Amino acid sequence: MSGQNDRGQLGLGQKISSADHFQLIENLPQKMSAIAAGEGHTIVVDCHGEIYAFGDNKYEKITSDTNLNLFEPFYVDQFRGFEVLQVVCGGQQTVILAKTKSIQGNSIKTLFIRKIISRFQMTLMKVLLEQIQLVRRKLKNIFLNASITMIAYQQTKNMH
Repeated sequence: MSGQNDRGQLGLGQKISSADHFQLIENLPQKMSAIAAGEGHTIVVDCHGEIYAFGDNKYEKITSDTNLNLFEPFYVDQFRGFEVLQVVCGGQQTVILAKTKSIQGNSIKTLFIRKIISRFQMTLMKVLLEQIQLVRRKLKNIFLNASITMIAYQQTKNMH
């Protein structure tokens, strides 16, 4: 970031009032998906949809926790549980478009459980089909043997 930092809008700390050359902002995630700057504040969205903000917080346009300027990146926890999709900053406002965050751990756990259940169901179906085929073979043998016995009995009866 470079430019004026009189209200913390560069996120470089209170000791730096301006930066002539671009400087790296510390305490920010390395992977970011969006950034927006207003008249005196900056909002950064990381790749997980989390918000970090710094600069002029007059009118609580960054956070309602304070109305003081924030000279270093501040994690905005009011959007915990939401995935921030887009941020737009104006002179005295911040507009945030967000959706309810799906809890990835639970989604993965649910998917894993569904896979286990699916595999169990497939195994159970396979075992049941094998058992049905075994019973069919046994019944077929019983009926075949019964038929042979009947034929033999009838042939013996006819001989007498």
